[in-house]
Amino acid sequence: MYIKLNENKKKFLISVIVNTFCVIYSNFSFYGFSVMQDIKMNSLFNAKFVVSNVVDIVPVPPKLKILNWEIILLPIIKQIFFISEIEVNSILLISKMKNATNGTLHTDRATTALKNIISQDDRFSIVTSDQLNKAYVALGLLWEDNLESCVTAISLGRYLGAKYLLYSIVKGDIKHPILELQLILVKTGEIIWLFKDVI
Repeated sequence: MYIKLNENKKKFLISVIVNTFCVIYSNFSFYGFSVMQDIKMNSLFNAKFVVSNVVDIVPVPPKLKILNWEIILLPIIKQIFFISEIEVNSILLISKMKNATNGTLHTDRATTALKNIISQDDRFSIVTSDQLNKAYVALGLLWEDNLESCVTAISLGRYLGAKYLLYSIVKGDIKHPILELQLILVKTGEIIWLFKDVI
């Protein structure tokens, strides 16, 4: 059926159709944009979540073993005082205790404890920190060496005119560390006394 419309009605109908199309297109664009935004936001959230999981992974800190060195070392060092071959008033170099375990130890405290215990007996004259500093400079050594190498410690002992070297090292599993102490004759490198046991 064909309906004849005048020009005004034609213009009105065309206007209605165009406006309706614009409204539909506008709504589609808006909701389509919202959906896309939601997708993007979800993707971004998931990405942030993944990154957050990666960042939140914290490395396991090294194992730390806290020991009362004074109590541990006192009965051990007393054994040295009963060695008949020791010359009275001889110069003794005490090396910095070396940590060769799979964890962390306060070896500075252990070295200090060694010096404190041995200084209570007058049969040894312990090399001072000042003497040690001068020897480091003279021999061109770095503080990173820390006397932890037995060979380095013996070289220092010879330079300082020490008769004996007390070398110490802790090794093995940190849960059951093994302490080793050696009293060494600096001139020959001979070990004249040895202690080795789990502490």
